[in-house]
Amino acid sequence: MEQTMSGQDTLASPYHESKSTFQKVTGKISEGISGLAQRLDGEASKLGEAKTGLLSSVGPDIEKYGHKTAEALERSADYINDLDIEEVKEQTRQSIQRNPGTAVLIAVGAGLLLGALLKRKVV
Repeated sequence: MEQTMSGQDTLASPYHESKSTFQKVTGKISEGISGLAQRLDGEASKLGEAKTGLLSSVGPDIEKYGHKTAEALERSADYINDLDIEEVKEQTRQSIQRNPGTAVLIAVGAGLLLGALLKRKVV
């Protein structure tokens, strides 16, 4: 195995870099979802407080469902934030082993979709 001057394996570096990138991406996604949940919760409260017009009759229902949706978004944000790259890798490996045909079809479909998107942007 190659080593750097500091004695660290050079092959380990890309792994740690990808793990760090994964954590940054999941953190950003989690922050975005959490912010969306907070805005939704605030807007739902405003709609629930409406005293006149159409919103006076449906406002409380909108508020209730808005709060429930915001709570679900917060749980999703927490789940994403707590994702571990090793766990995701292992779950993916197990899923592919259980359903290899499905995995191949998904990979082919994703490749075709990506190819079509890239072709459109280039042309």
